[in-house]
Amino acid sequence: MAELLTDAKEVRESIRELLFTECSEEVQEDLLGWEELDSYVEELCSFGVERLSREPDVLVGEYGRIQKQLQDVACSNYRALIDSFESSGAVRDGVSDIKIHLRSLLETAPKLSDTVRHFSRDAADAESRRQAKLKTLNEYPRILEILEIPQLMLSLVRSELHDEALELMTYTRKLSRNYPDVLEIQKVDSEVDAITTIMMNQLLMLLRSSIQLPMCLRVVSYLRRVQYYGENDIRRVFLQYRGKWMRSVLQSTAAPSAQGLLERVSDDTRAMIFEIATQYRAVFLDEHDGQHDTGLSILHDWIVQSVGNYISTVESALKDIKDGAGLATVLQQSMYCGQSLGRVGADFRPLLGPLFENAVERIYTSSLEVALQRFRTMTSDYNWPNKRNSTQVPETNRRVEANVDQLAPPLEILEHSPLAVFTNGLLAAHNELRFCCPLSLERNLSKTLETTLLGCVQVMRDVGGENGLFLSEEESVSFADMVKTYKDSAAPY
Repeated sequence: MAELLTDAKEVRESIRELLFTECSEEVQEDLLGWEELDSYVEELCSFGVERLSREPDVLVGEYGRIQKQLQDVACSNYRALIDSFESSGAVRDGVSDIKIHLRSLLETAPKLSDTVRHFSRDAADAESRRQAKLKTLNEYPRILEILEIPQLMLSLVRSELHDEALELMTYTRKLSRNYPDVLEIQKVDSEVDAITTIMMNQLLMLLRSSIQLPMCLRVVSYLRRVQYYGENDIRRVFLQYRGKWMRSVLQSTAAPSAQGLLERVSDDTRAMIFEIATQYRAVFLDEHDGQHDTGLSILHDWIVQSVGNYISTVESALKDIKDGAGLATVLQQSMYCGQSLGRVGADFRPLLGPLFENAVERIYTSSLEVALQRFRTMTSDYNWPNKRNSTQVPETNRRVEANVDQLAPPLEILEHSPLAVFTNGLLAAHNELRFCCPLSLERNLSKTLETTLLGCVQVMRDVGGENGLFLSEEESVSFADMVKTYKDSAAPY
């Protein structure tokens, strides 16, 4: 059965191939479009031989019948066919035109799309600019206020209204953080920073002037609000500029003498160091502050530096003091200064000892050198008196000497003016020494005095020679008497 079905199928395929082979291409296209082709082939397969032999004639007759029907239809519908043909041509031409226009539209559509896209973007940008300008117009008063902040802050700084200026600075910094991309606000912030620098310099100049504790508190609070310095930096800056004020006052101090200068410098240094240290403690040092020790260390360093400057000033000015009374007065003032500053931990009195010891030794040595130089000058030009005509002078001198104080110099010295001047020079040196005589200089001053006395002996030896060999007989007698007076009276005295 299956074989029979397969044979029938092959027969149908053979008939289809035969039909397509024997027909033209147009007929083949018509056959492919004929939906009843398969049923017709099935019908042919069911025919017998006789019926198949008559099928061509039947088809020819059917073809003729259909042709006649077509002719009849064409004749009866001639006008409709003509109109249909014309309509078909018009439709064909219209479709051709449509194709041309569509092709042009396809070429133009991308350009139109790009143009529309650009237009949409430009329109959106224009709308955004319009909205921004409208917003700017609506916010014009506030924008104007922001743009006028630098000028207003500069006016406040010049008027020393620092609280209001700092509020503007804080407001501008907040705007700059909130709107980092707005160029105008960044420009305003830069101008405000420059004015803030001017205000800081103004505050620092206040620290360089004579201000009291309340103003110090305000200035330090302003510097903290500026947030330019750290806490320790503010402390150092405070002491630095207060120290500049103190140095400017000390440098402007004038006096007719070195003694007066040192007295005024000592008083001013004592008052200003104590004032600055007190202000620093009141402003910065808090027992509950974690940086209390650091603050004390900064204050200690500054006090050490200030005391060092004062010691240097004293050391340089002591060189111009030539008398013991002035030196004693300066010593008293300096010691009082050190004692007063001891209340703030700056007692520097032990540092003054070496300075005044050197000054005392210098004054004493200088006085002895002047006395020895005068003795040398007077001895070289001395007119030796004739001792043979003055035999009664010693007796008179002894009677007068009995009535004078035992501490007075021997009157025999008056017989020889160089020796009297030398003795007066030694007395003057010791008078200067009694105002200020450190016990630590006992050895050094004794050696200096001994050297001066030996120098006097050497001067007399250079002038008169051994036993007055360089002098005449009468001059040698007077020379021997002066040597004897020096040995027995002047030197022991």
